[in-house]
Amino acid sequence: MSLSQLLEGDFFNTYIKAGNITMLSNGRAGMGNLHTLREGVLRVELPKEKYERAGLVGKPIPDGGRKHVSRRYRTVIEINLREPAMVRGKKGFDRIIWACKNVLSEPVAWLFFDHNAKQTLESGTIPLSLHEPVHQTLEPEITHHKDILVPPLHEVVSTGQVDEDDVVEILEWLGLVTLESPRVKSYDSIDPFLARYQAPQHELAAPGNLVAIRWRGFILGGWVRRLFVECLGSIRNEKDAWFALSGYSFRTEAVNPSDGYTILCLPRTTMDEEGEATETSPRLEYISWEMASTITHR
Repeated sequence: MSLSQLLEGDFFNTYIKAGNITMLSNGRAGMGNLHTLREGVLRVELPKEKYERAGLVGKPIPDGGRKHVSRRYRTVIEINLREPAMVRGKKGFDRIIWACKNVLSEPVAWLFFDHNAKQTLESGTIPLSLHEPVHQTLEPEITHHKDILVPPLHEVVSTGQVDEDDVVEILEWLGLVTLESPRVKSYDSIDPFLARYQAPQHELAAPGNLVAIRWRGFILGGWVRRLFVECLGSIRNEKDAWFALSGYSFRTEAVNPSDGYTILCLPRTTMDEEGEATETSPRLEYISWEMASTITHR
């Protein structure tokens, strides 16, 4: 589906002008063309030569090139397609259509999500049906992690202060659990010459069973927020329960992108050295991490 097809007929009127969709094209940030459409705003990232041919107004952005090499700049164009002037016959809109048909004419694959969907693809009556879409249903992947050495997460903020090293160790431990590493198993007995990893505060850690639920696909922030609220409701009356929620994003920026985050909801019960409950916090406490990196092309 090309950019010009987004701006034509029922697709443009139904999904962009009157509806609410989110779309992401294939491509890599900082290389080639990358397009997004969110809340009516079309964002087009182009190399310099295509930008000059398109004749549209944009702004330069760094491409995340190699170190010690003069930085090359790309251009991003952002257009609010819901503005009243975005209709055929208006000079600015006609210029956008010309650029899409003559310069940005390559068809690309898109991820598409309709926030206001009332009809299914199977009906064949929605504008998207003309472009032969492939419907994907996101099913959860459930993994049971048994005999995991679980650190005393309640001790992280037991003193009212958070130690940065302890927090990083917990994030590392969560990652190893997700990867199903044998290093976090309670019965792990690898030679320390080969691996010296130990769970955070391993002296106080205890074996336990964990469950990981994973969805893969084009998932939007509103759905993740609802999932977070559901998780909160499930542990609100459980004093020693906890959960961690992680999300990872598609890369849409080449420099300093936000790649993902993890939120850890800590248990409310504080334990002593013998594993006995000593105190229950009246409120939930959290630790959050945001992951960001820079892409370097070689």
